[in-house]
Amino acid sequence: MKIKVEELQASLLSSPLPHPLRRPVQGGQVTIYKRDCLLVRARANQGQVGYGVGTPSPNVAQLINRNLRAAVVGLNPGNLAGLRRKVFQRRPRYPGLVQAFAAVEMALLDLQGRIAGCPLSELLGGRVRGRIGIYASGGVYLDGEESVREAGLWAGSGFSACKLELGRSPRQDLQTVCELRQAFPPPWGIMVDARAWRGEHYGLEETARLLREMAPSRLEWVEEPAAQEDRESLRQLLEDCRIPISGGGSENSLEGWRDLAGRDWLDVLQLDVLHLGGLVDGHRVLREVQPLGRRVAIGRLSTPLEAAALGQLASCFGADLVGWMEWPQYSGEGRSGTYPFRLAEQMLHTPLWIDKGELIVPEAPGLGVKINESVIRRFPYRTGPCSSFQPTGP
Repeated sequence: MKIKVEELQASLLSSPLPHPLRRPVQGGQVTIYKRDCLLVRARANQGQVGYGVGTPSPNVAQLINRNLRAAVVGLNPGNLAGLRRKVFQRRPRYPGLVQAFAAVEMALLDLQGRIAGCPLSELLGGRVRGRIGIYASGGVYLDGEESVREAGLWAGSGFSACKLELGRSPRQDLQTVCELRQAFPPPWGIMVDARAWRGEHYGLEETARLLREMAPSRLEWVEEPAAQEDRESLRQLLEDCRIPISGGGSENSLEGWRDLAGRDWLDVLQLDVLHLGGLVDGHRVLREVQPLGRRVAIGRLSTPLEAAALGQLASCFGADLVGWMEWPQYSGEGRSGTYPFRLAEQMLHTPLWIDKGELIVPEAPGLGVKINESVIRRFPYRTGPCSSFQPTGP
């Protein structure tokens, strides 16, 4: 009997916080209510099941359950090239289709690996290492004391680097970085997510001054202090500061990411594989970038299933190219983090193995993990925004 996909289903899920989390930021307050997740399940006619995750939006879920299901059901799960032609040669091309395809592709690759009895990395081209350096990503709009406390707990768990999302105010952000560096001198790595600085929040001159003042703290990088489409501002910041700048994670097209990779505007390229088209495209662009001598960090993770998939991808390249992978820190019993994300915590039957700040890439077939399908029933989708911003004063 020929193997073919018999069922494809995207489930949009929500993990509400026990209580809304409120954080002060420049010009107001951010309130976080929940975290959403999109889980894709593909079942073959012989009973094997593959899983994927993707951009958690009703639009993407609808595209998978309506448009892509019709293209996938009845298809050999190994015929990804044929599926790509079938999906992208049609018109019109709906917004979100690239992200929907990326989630389905992950599930089909997982299914292929389980059928073939090999890890996903072998389907992508073969792994060259089994351990990937990861950094703890947490601390949203923390002050210096809070960030030092969080980093201390992460260091106790074996991490050697962390990334903080700053944006309370220029003065407070500088103080946070200085206090963190004083408590954790090099070689501890500090990264800063500066997306909240952009636009009218801080302004270009204030951002440039802040980067100069943070330079003595010897940061690994500052991420996206200017919007990727604002190339002139990005160029000015690169000329003016002595801190490595990273970007590319907000690019909305593979062509735009390739354009950034071919220029000297960024010190570290951020690759959001699932936003740009999927694991196969991710492998392709990493091969293209490799001869250029660029440094790449894989980011924008939210669940351990993504981490398993992206770890499989990163294992196909050496640490000289893919040096870091983001590891989101969520709070839980005996664990410190930004906020609880119970759905992510319960998604896998067995947690991924972290050793001395490195992810041990699973060697079992497919993604190498076993999904706890009960999360589909236990975390139904809740409508409404995940977060909101409330400005202060006129």
